[in-house]
Amino acid sequence: MGELRERCLYEGEKLRGKRMEEEIGGEEMMSIDRKVVKEVYGSLGEDVFDWVDFLIEVMIGYGMGYEEDERVRGIEEEIK
Repeated sequence: MGELRERCLYEGEKLRGKRMEEEIGGEEMMSIDRKVVKEVYGSLGEDVFDWVDFLIEVMIGYGMGYEEDERVRGIEEEIK
């Protein structure tokens, strides 16, 4: 199981890099991912996809907030 997880993480990182080069934004990427997951696992039901949407929004918001904090810390260090 660990080997499969590592391979998935590696492939995901490669895909992320490629999409960034293509300038595909995070929300568009999440939309694409959701569509693919729904096609493959559509029988899971809307409740699962509602939960995934919520989780994605939290993750995007967290990432944006984290990046902003990093940027501010960098500016503060430059000022010192």
